[in-house]
Amino acid sequence: MTAAEAATYLRLNQDGRDIADAIKSLEHLVNEGRLRPCRVGRWNRYSRAELDRFISDQTERYAPRGGTTNGVRPDNPDAEARLD
Repeated sequence: MTAAEAATYLRLNQDGRDIADAIKSLEHLVNEGRLRPCRVGRWNRYSRAELDRFISDQTERYAPRGGTTNGVRPDNPDAEARLD
């Protein structure tokens, strides 16, 4: 997919951000080596599998520590989440 499509897929253009700013954010991720595009001619193209890999990596990287999610311990999935 194109840079604009990839930016939309990653939701980089939410909250009223201009698509040009979203594409710059995408290019920043590429320059940092966190996202790997494919070259087609002079253009970068992004596979859905690569974008999904990036999302998965980000989810693991910024997941809550300590084995809890929203205050619910994993060994008690029926417990209600805390609303602190």
